[in-house]
Amino acid sequence: MSHERSSLDRTERDLRPSAEVERNLNPILDIDIDGKITYQNAAATSFLNSSGLKNPGIFLPEELPPGFWKSEEPSSFNYEKTIGEKIFFISLNPLPGASIARIYAFDITQKKALERQQLETKELLAKVTGSVTDMLYALDKELRYIYWNSACKVMIGLKSIDVIGKQVADIFPEDETTEKAMASYRRVLQNGKPESSLFEYRGRGKTSILEINIYPLGEGVSVFARDITEQKNAERKFEIERKKLRQILDYIPEGIYMVSENYDIEYVNPVLIEKYGPIEGKKCYEFFQEFDAPCPWRKNDQIHSGQPIRWERRSERSGRIYDLIDIPVFNDDGSISKLQVVHDITDMRAYQEKVEQLNVELEARVAERTAQLEAVNKELEAFCLLGFP
Repeated sequence: MSHERSSLDRTERDLRPSAEVERNLNPILDIDIDGKITYQNAAATSFLNSSGLKNPGIFLPEELPPGFWKSEEPSSFNYEKTIGEKIFFISLNPLPGASIARIYAFDITQKKALERQQLETKELLAKVTGSVTDMLYALDKELRYIYWNSACKVMIGLKSIDVIGKQVADIFPEDETTEKAMASYRRVLQNGKPESSLFEYRGRGKTSILEINIYPLGEGVSVFARDITEQKNAERKFEIERKKLRQILDYIPEGIYMVSENYDIEYVNPVLIEKYGPIEGKKCYEFFQEFDAPCPWRKNDQIHSGQPIRWERRSERSGRIYDLIDIPVFNDDGSISKLQVVHDITDMRAYQEKVEQLNVELEARVAERTAQLEAVNKELEAFCLLGFP
């Protein structure tokens, strides 16, 4: 009996608050078997006072687990509790064979706020990625799928449950497209640099063109894939129409060219190239006039107003006269290019001048002949007055 009492005294003596416990920045309290607080350190006292609380028993749980005090091998009882504006993780530790337990309280308010923020962010991210119309999926370093959004399901026809945890080769057939995609994934895994590519995906009875953007993600990769089939088809149709238009312009015997607002030549037909030579990156004023600056007679203000213009000009470089038609071309980026049709009317003007000169000479001859006839008539009239038959 004396041995048991000695052991208990040592146990209770070991549990007595030390200077280290008193100085601890976390609240520490002792509780006896009757639920009475027998000790609280300075941190506990400071918290209670700053919170306007008087009862230190507020750190206790609502109910202790059965046999807490009677267990031969006692274990700590851990729980979370909101006290005032703080959230604590509390560990209640009984002493074997003793009637005292020590409460360790740790302020986890900031941790909980961070966890809540992370959870909200995760939920928001799930909503955002789930609602993204582009395909979004992620792979680990073994090229196993770890994320698969709803757009992937629409495009590929597989739910995330059918894909997550499986490798790329388990989902897609071993063909050239799959090999190309896996090679891109591995390059990004190896060098850590984003990569973009175009892929043709054949599935669900159609062929789609996908624009794939691959980014490093921890030890794996994230992949954004966009179906650009309609865009590419539209680009092909546009290119076909552009080639048709170019062929038409190339065969027109008049000079035709198009320049941007920055005087960059966007098109010159063969007629003008034959006359002025290769473009070689020249600005329009360098190509046509051999100037170092834009032509002073340019009519950009009228073109930028969106109205076509027709005018004539004699070229200082060649001395030829041109009938010019400037047509505004509205670009997708909001800029306006100028399409000019150049018709050489030098010969026509020379012919017109010659005709005008001939008309003047003819009128002069007619006037001279008319005067001669009038003189003859007057002479005849005079003879008649003198009685000549």
